[in-house]
Amino acid sequence: MKRIYGIWFLKRVAPWFGLEIMALSVFIFYINTHIALSSVVGNTITHTVANSTFSLLDFLYSAYLYTEMTIRLVLIGFATLLFLLTRNCLRGIKWIRFSKHVTF
Repeated sequence: MKRIYGIWFLKRVAPWFGLEIMALSVFIFYINTHIALSSVVGNTITHTVANSTFSLLDFLYSAYLYTEMTIRLVLIGFATLLFLLTRNCLRGIKWIRFSKHVTF
């Protein structure tokens, strides 16, 4: 049975997983080259210390609104791919746990 599950994984799951990982790495590379993450984190910490912790969401929202459209699209794509990757990993874990209990 392990061989069957391994073949199924290689044919059905691995290609999508690989595509998602490649696309996620492209988004991370683009974010790394076009966004100064150290400045964003520094501004976030400064704003949070100066104001209340609850104003963090307001700061992140206003920072998102004042970015360029390409950066917004990259961030949306990154969040979407991260969601899909997490969902696929959780589905795979759930399927593997379920398949351990099934006997033929």
